[in-house]
Amino acid sequence: MDTKYIAALHNALVRFQMIEEVLKIIVGLSYEIIAARTPAPVRFKFNTAAIQDAPLGRLIKMYAQVSDNEEMAQLLGKIIKWRNFCAHNAFMHESYARLGNEQFTSHSHVELTEVVKHCSELLQQLGAEVTALQEVHKQIVQVE
Repeated sequence: MDTKYIAALHNALVRFQMIEEVLKIIVGLSYEIIAARTPAPVRFKFNTAAIQDAPLGRLIKMYAQVSDNEEMAQLLGKIIKWRNFCAHNAFMHESYARLGNEQFTSHSHVELTEVVKHCSELLQQLGAEVTALQEVHKQIVQVE
């Protein structure tokens, strides 16, 4: 077993999960802000469970609808391919690669480490966005 590959894969999967969670926070806060600022007789209703149950691709689309950070939405869209590989194929590919089965595309631990680095950078930027949304949310909640 390639322990460096497995460790890098684990780190990548954790980062992808963190991205999903921070997107749920951003979308949820944004929806609450929109709902609080929507004047009567118009109502903005949303389903919290739908946010919590949404897969990464859907969360990115939801994020793109509420954020003015189009570049981030595009960058997030580009990680889906890697997320799907890591979540659904990476362990099998590593196993088959050890057996010499070349029909499976393998990626090195170096490639996965780059994915982890990229995801960490995205998380840092998304974290700043959460902080800004929390401030707006706090102002609106205090007003009402």
